[in-house]
Amino acid sequence: MTAINIIVKADCAHVFTDGAFYSSAGILTHVGQKCFTLPTMDSALVIRGRCDVMPLLINEIDKRCSDFDSVVEEVASALQAVTTMAAVVMPEVLHAGAFDPAFELWLIGYSTSRRAFETYILPTHDYHAGLIAWQVGKVEGSICAPAPTADAARAAGLTEQVGLDAFDPAVDGLKLLEIQRLVPSAFDMRHPAKVGCIVGGLAQLTTITREGIFTKVLKRWPDRVGQRIGIAAVSV
Repeated sequence: MTAINIIVKADCAHVFTDGAFYSSAGILTHVGQKCFTLPTMDSALVIRGRCDVMPLLINEIDKRCSDFDSVVEEVASALQAVTTMAAVVMPEVLHAGAFDPAFELWLIGYSTSRRAFETYILPTHDYHAGLIAWQVGKVEGSICAPAPTADAARAAGLTEQVGLDAFDPAVDGLKLLEIQRLVPSAFDMRHPAKVGCIVGGLAQLTTITREGIFTKVLKRWPDRVGQRIGIAAVSV
């Protein structure tokens, strides 16, 4: 799983993600971006799962789409096309191991037809109640996953809640990720009993506005490839 936090406002959308990629046992394999921007379309895509497919998907969307509205319309078909390709290319050409097609894609951007910043989710599986595989669904309100706990907030030294009006993306967004770093969560949604820290590597802020897209690494954590992530890693 991945830390994904989305705050949608009237004039922008903020996305906070981590950068840890890990095995089903919770071992860090590499650190990288999970939020991919499409500046010419006022959009960003966040992957929860294996990221190898993203360069192929970005290329396919560039061919098909011109704005966020068209991304929402075309993304399911585009993703099906590139996952079919990835299933062959990755193990046979890139020798990257078997491609796992179970993941989630989040779409965040500005709709010119509806004049609003919006969030959508496209799952390739049926593991979450209320979501249908390969169907794009609109998500209302803000997103915060994994859900922070009071114990994790106290362990992170944070006790005061901040409202959305006073929320500082760079400061409070990092605090949120620090809390989520201390929330034990499933490494793989198909094996919920195996839990540990899933938030690590780096903390990234991406802000989408009508004027452009801004992204910044807020922090790099001292997680090491080949080891479990953070101090909360506990394998059950």
